[in-house]
Amino acid sequence: MEELGTRFEWPYVAMIGLEGADMRMRAVFEAGRAREQSDVLPAHTAEMFRGGMARHRYGLGSGCAPELRGTPLSLPGEPEVRAAFIVPFAYADDTFGLILVCSLPGAELGKVDVEVLEALSEQIAAAFVSERDEESRRELARLEERNRLARDLHDSVTQMLFSLSMTAKGVEAQLAAGELDAARDNVGDMRTLSQTALKEMRTLIRQLRPSDLEEGVLQALAVYAGRIGLRVRTRQSGSVRRLPDGMEEALRGIGQEALNNIVKHAGVREATIELDLRSGEVSLRIADGGRGMEARQRSGSDDGVPADGHSIGLATMRERCEAFGGKLHIYGGDGLGTTVEAILPIKEFRT
Repeated sequence: MEELGTRFEWPYVAMIGLEGADMRMRAVFEAGRAREQSDVLPAHTAEMFRGGMARHRYGLGSGCAPELRGTPLSLPGEPEVRAAFIVPFAYADDTFGLILVCSLPGAELGKVDVEVLEALSEQIAAAFVSERDEESRRELARLEERNRLARDLHDSVTQMLFSLSMTAKGVEAQLAAGELDAARDNVGDMRTLSQTALKEMRTLIRQLRPSDLEEGVLQALAVYAGRIGLRVRTRQSGSVRRLPDGMEEALRGIGQEALNNIVKHAGVREATIELDLRSGEVSLRIADGGRGMEARQRSGSDDGVPADGHSIGLATMRERCEAFGGKLHIYGGDGLGTTVEAILPIKEFRT
């Protein structure tokens, strides 16, 4: 958003998403700065925008439709709007949201601005379609994996349970006939079958989800810290319905590497782990009160992370973040301790 506003000299830019019957402000650029939003627009403002989307775009202010002139927009930041253009980003029959650009007193929006907005809307729509297609591919992969596990379950565990049931019936008949030795042998077979079936079930469950993630990222990292001799304090704030596929594993990997670095380099045995889950992003912070990272170790990157391969572990953490479109930051200095922060976006806005 900041790049759009500064590059095209638009004083107020907003991205608005469609969520069923609601419109939600997602991001705003104003007064030279961009910020995230999560505000549902008032009904009258949303209704105005829906009318504009039906016509693909509209302007407010001088030269616009008379019924729209002077109509309050009720936007975050309450800009003194002179004119505004909206352009929806859509593909086929699916509309994902819209871009809003406002001009303030002393500035005008012209034909070039509209052409730029329309070109941008096509690119944004293509990104949404790509994301949706990728989610469809992931869902297909999940279905294929579930089908494979169902086949494995049938071929192994189900067959063993069937054999166990038939053997149990045989034991009943043998006991009724007084064939105790044969019954005892079959009970041993039943024990072997049940233990094998249990082992197979545990294997299938592990394939469904790593066992140390069952209690969540924070608990998994706390358990890992205990294994390597660290005492940790944990804190979690916020919640989300579900993290994207692979993100929990990525956060776990980032956290484990940060904890390993504390053991190797910090000279302390205590750390703090914080997980912040909120609309739009998740952040993981791991801090220690140790000797800190020397300035020369953090040089070469604005975020404090070595960009020249100084540390394979730090480079791996950076790569895990960037795989989800996130950023890795390192704070601190000599004798001031070190804080590693991973911020990953959560794209919850989907049709």
